[in-house]
Amino acid sequence: MYKNDQRCSMRAVGTSPKAERKISFADLSWANLVLCMEQKHKRMIEQQFGRNNLPELQVLGIEDKYEFMDPELVQMLKVDIEEVIN
Repeated sequence: MYKNDQRCSMRAVGTSPKAERKISFADLSWANLVLCMEQKHKRMIEQQFGRNNLPELQVLGIEDKYEFMDPELVQMLKVDIEEVIN
């Protein structure tokens, strides 16, 4: 969604073992901010990587029930992400 946006650099990763691209220590070292869809995702990151030296983890409050690039999900993400990057 933001691949060519000059305002920011983003990576899309997941917390599930089934995720196409699973979050890594390298992703967390690279990031200034991690946007999590649900509180459970934030907890999973903290449990897996510890709480020290993590970038800010911000929960968007979007239920993780949508398929990849679902139009409803894309719209919700755009609204929430625009608030963060503007």
